[in-house]
Amino acid sequence: MNRRERLVTSVGEFLQPGFREAVEAPARAVTDEERLARFRVVFHHAWDRVPFHHAKYAAAGLGPESVRSLSALGEVPFLTKEELLGAAPLDARRRPLVALASGGTGGAQARTRLDLDAVLKRYRRLLAILRGLGWRMGEPVAAFHPVEYSLGRMLKNALREASPVRAGFELAQQVLLYRLLHNRLNLYYDGSAFEEDAAADFVSALRRRPPALVLSRPDALFALARGARRAGLHWPSVRRVVCVGAQLTEGMRLELEDDFACQVRNLYASTELGYVGLSCEASGTAVHVDEERCLVEVDPSGELVVTDFENLCMPMIRYRTGDLGEWVGHCSCGRPGRLLRLHGRVRAHAAPAGGSSLREEDLVEFLASRHELQALQLRLWADGAHLSLRPHGLEPARKAAVRDAFIARFGFAPALDADAFARTPSGKHAYIV
Repeated sequence: MNRRERLVTSVGEFLQPGFREAVEAPARAVTDEERLARFRVVFHHAWDRVPFHHAKYAAAGLGPESVRSLSALGEVPFLTKEELLGAAPLDARRRPLVALASGGTGGAQARTRLDLDAVLKRYRRLLAILRGLGWRMGEPVAAFHPVEYSLGRMLKNALREASPVRAGFELAQQVLLYRLLHNRLNLYYDGSAFEEDAAADFVSALRRRPPALVLSRPDALFALARGARRAGLHWPSVRRVVCVGAQLTEGMRLELEDDFACQVRNLYASTELGYVGLSCEASGTAVHVDEERCLVEVDPSGELVVTDFENLCMPMIRYRTGDLGEWVGHCSCGRPGRLLRLHGRVRAHAAPAGGSSLREEDLVEFLASRHELQALQLRLWADGAHLSLRPHGLEPARKAAVRDAFIARFGFAPALDADAFARTPSGKHAYIV
């Protein structure tokens, strides 16, 4: 460990014994008995100390000792985001340190409460992930974020809500921890990242300060990379690119690896659950689930249901993530546990009359196959489907070719539309709206 790492882990160890070991320990196999035991700890805690869960489980005929096997998990009611918008499942005896707004694509945003214990557990997991990627604290990092997550916006929201604790948390996290200790440069983008001339400023910023690691949402990074190619710009070589927060497909991954001359890893995480899984050098976009800190189920519809073992302040038990996925066997790298492949959001799908149903993943892969495009969006209106394409400057023949390929693949004919892309409250690019 270097000096920065020793400083951070020493403070972490003082606040939470076991912090250093959790950062340095390699991933290990988790047995069914261990999964069940960890689930029962969270479930019993929720029954005993969280009135929201107690009432819900009692109404379902469950008691504190009801779950005696993994096969009995189906008896436990799901937790939904809609429920989080109402009476949050909080432990009244634990004091939340921070309330994080979910980065969803809908209007209302639920808030996930974390106490100091949960914050430290999430942070030590982040450090373990970054160490596993070969990064050492102090090496430069570049992170692409929607402008909604800039420090100025965050502080403004905290002041509007009269929350000095949240404002202090954001300052400490983004300035003291990330900027000074991690040596991280945050680059913020808005909807213009998907326009033709957006790449130059981002390429220049990275070339002035070449990072060892790039963290980004794949939708924005892919659009910027395509724009850079068309403009003849070249990104600096980096050690790793980590994509998080949106759908990454194999086609996107391979193209980004070519642009950045390094491996691209897929990190599955959410505000509600923290870090769930990370791909490896052999798994493509499929992720190894961190089975020591969460339990992942795939329900019959394909939706991922996750239980967080580490947030006792606001227990997230059998939470419906709104994400689609499937188990895809074991990895050739030899790491224990199953691989999880992600297929995008449950609601990000389209089934127009006369055409086959398509998911967000299908549209993203179509984008990756059309090298003349920087981005696209399918909008379903009352008068039919409309397909918006970037860049604007495609000549009519090439636009017609894209539309013909779309019809051939998906079986319905959208109108070509030059209007601006619809944006989401969290800054994510929605491929289907």
